[in-house]
Amino acid sequence: MFKDTNFAKLTPANLGLFSQCFHRFVAWSYYISFFFKNQIVITGKNNLPPRSFGSYIVAATHSSTFDPPIVSSATCRPVAYMSKKELFTPWLKGIGYRLVGAFSVNRDKLEMATIRTSKVVLESGDWLLGIFPEGTRSKDGQVHQPKKGVAFMAKTCNKPILPIGIAWVPRKNKKYPKLVVHIGELIPVSPQSDLEALTQLVQERLNTLQIQAENTKLDS
Repeated sequence: MFKDTNFAKLTPANLGLFSQCFHRFVAWSYYISFFFKNQIVITGKNNLPPRSFGSYIVAATHSSTFDPPIVSSATCRPVAYMSKKELFTPWLKGIGYRLVGAFSVNRDKLEMATIRTSKVVLESGDWLLGIFPEGTRSKDGQVHQPKKGVAFMAKTCNKPILPIGIAWVPRKNKKYPKLVVHIGELIPVSPQSDLEALTQLVQERLNTLQIQAENTKLDS
């Protein structure tokens, strides 16, 4: 069913203490930058499972290249992201992505290597698996054509999904928009979950969170 390639290469050694520390350093460096330049509002923190809960999959809206470190900062956990293979060339750039836990995937076809690597991430105990459902950025932040990858991985690995909406909200008389992150309720998943229905549910939850984030009342 799946062709085995070398698209995804992450082992427990790649997810060790050094990678965790480096990932957090990068994520929080971005967070501090956004905090002073854009200001950040994070809502729904009460929906974050405690660390003792274990691993889960994070699905987020995606309109900016800065979304990955934003999600990592909001969840306060290291997140290994599925990333398109084109981001890993040239090789030096690829090393940088791997250092923060990202792994390359084939967006056109699901590979066995992707499944194996996702399981390695979710079985590590510390890392979360991050997926942007459309596999690319959206101009308006909404999820229009979600792929079944999120639902498939959640069902295969028997892990719940945490939806997160990210909005860049313009401010009057301000050069930079305010960054609003809205964390939704955990979506339970079981091996019996229907892929189509779960994919649609994730899309609906994310688009609702996106609208709520965009409509958050902000101070100037």
